Amino acid sequence: MNPEQEPIVLLGRNGDEVDLGLAFHAYESSKELAYSLDGFWRTPFKDADRQNRAETLVSKLIEFSVNARRYLELVGDDELADCILPSNSELTFRFAVNRPVHGLTFIPEYRNTHHDGDQASDLNTTLVGVNVQTDHQEMAYIDLADLCSVFLNHKPRKLFEALEQREIKSKKARKCAIDNLEKD
Repeated sequence: MNPEQEPIVLLGRNGDEVDLGLAFHAYESSKELAYSLDGFWRTPFKDADRQNRAETLVSKLIEFSVNARRYLELVGDDELADCILPSNSELTFRFAVNRPVHGLTFIPEYRNTHHDGDQASDLNTTLVGVNVQTDHQEMAYIDLADLCSVFLNHKPRKLFEALEQREIKSKKARKCAIDNLEKD
């Protein structure tokens, strides 16, 4: 067999098992990034900072989307993947995280937080969402509050079940190894 055609063997797990370490890392990274994204629509900033904030938003949104998608693919968490975002009944979580991964055009949506009668403040703008277009799909709006709340309010049961199953297998394997040692 040509060395370039040899199968890659991942140490520490069987090829048909989910890499739970990677799945857990993807979930935790997504959670951390979701909290960061959540701050974009909650935290007002100076209108003059729009460009910097937009660039940071797009970067964090793509990073969140890659990690959330990796989590969905590794664990097969269809409960989260198929969850509908409240502001758009046609937009599932899976669709919302796939769009930025393939996105070519990102157009941020802003909201002015200064209301009539309020004292003037330099901090008067929030980023509430982003319109994303790919080379194959038209523009779609992703609301940050919806995206973050769907992810952060979801309990990753599939991940915890897989971790629990791995622990049970590990305990059985240790017991079997101890039993074999005692027989010798």
